[in-house]
Amino acid sequence: VWYRMQRALEPEIWYEVHGKEVLAAATLGEGIDQLLEKWSDKGQILDSYAADCLAMEALQCLYGLLEDELVKKNVYIEKYQFPDPDEGGDGSMADILKQIQCSEAIRLTRDGVLRPMKSVVFIGILTTDKDKRCSTICRDCGREDCPNRYSLHMGNYREPGVLRYSYGYQRIFGK
Repeated sequence: VWYRMQRALEPEIWYEVHGKEVLAAATLGEGIDQLLEKWSDKGQILDSYAADCLAMEALQCLYGLLEDELVKKNVYIEKYQFPDPDEGGDGSMADILKQIQCSEAIRLTRDGVLRPMKSVVFIGILTTDKDKRCSTICRDCGREDCPNRYSLHMGNYREPGVLRYSYGYQRIFGK
């Protein structure tokens, strides 16, 4: 599955630093969408699911590439913010796509869906303090002062080292 996916990957990332934040968008390209749809249409559900999982990991690697570029400028992402696709105005998905000029490669449909499907648009809140650096997605992060950390009052606080839901599961369960 991964071998066939590699031929379909067209990864790209765009970003612009604006003061204390970075506006960013990343995609794996149309080829991955076509491959997932082809396998799904043929009934190759297991291949399609495995490819979807691998695509999410590949997309996460693009976050790492952005972080590598920011480290060269001695800044780090402290917190990730993912705009609601239904919101408009400054800081919306449409606004970010327009500002970083990637609207030819990544589009936002009228229904608020990004195309290609394996794409992401986000705002990274920047810091110069390396100790406040976000560990990309919350999986296995032990940073207790993180602004993204579960809160005690919500009843889902997790001690460092205890199994936590990955970012994807957090989004599915609304946590």
